Amino acid sequence: MISDLAGAEKPFSVSGCDGNYLSFTIKRTGEFTDRLFGMKRGTRLSLRGPYGRGFVLPHEGSVLCIAGGCGAGPLRYLSKELARTVQVDYIAGARSDGEHLFVKEMPLFCRSCTFVSDDGSFGNRETGIDVLKRLDLSLYSEIFLSGPEPMLKAGLDYLCDINIKAQFLIERYMKCAIGICGSCTIDP
Repeated sequence: MISDLAGAEKPFSVSGCDGNYLSFTIKRTGEFTDRLFGMKRGTRLSLRGPYGRGFVLPHEGSVLCIAGGCGAGPLRYLSKELARTVQVDYIAGARSDGEHLFVKEMPLFCRSCTFVSDDGSFGNRETGIDVLKRLDLSLYSEIFLSGPEPMLKAGLDYLCDINIKAQFLIERYMKCAIGICGSCTIDP
């Protein structure tokens, strides 16, 4: 959770770590992010967390990472770490060409990269879950997904009957971020 000087707080996932510095990939979408984008270098922010369980990293085999929109941020960091010990295939979906992230960087450490868009302006006109459904999943020891909740739900619905490990990153606004308020539940 990142807090600004006004005391507002929003969840963001880490998209990189270099020594003593964390990086976050943040899309400008409203009042809070407008304030963040308007801050001067050196402005102090408050950082609270991490929350959740984090990913459990496999140490062998091949994995598939599927990002939707800004979900590419945390999967960038994850893929870089995974590529040290396993083969990583990467799928990224976004609304349009201009919303794809890390297009030039991901091929540097992923075995394969597939980029698609809702409007067909970059890659095929389809979603990352559409691509997932065409793959031979027996090639992977694990699948990692990060993106908007409707994408994650579609991925969960497809994968629930397939015998493969999958981990999901849900970036959701929560009141407490420790499991008391119930904002983090994903049951019906």
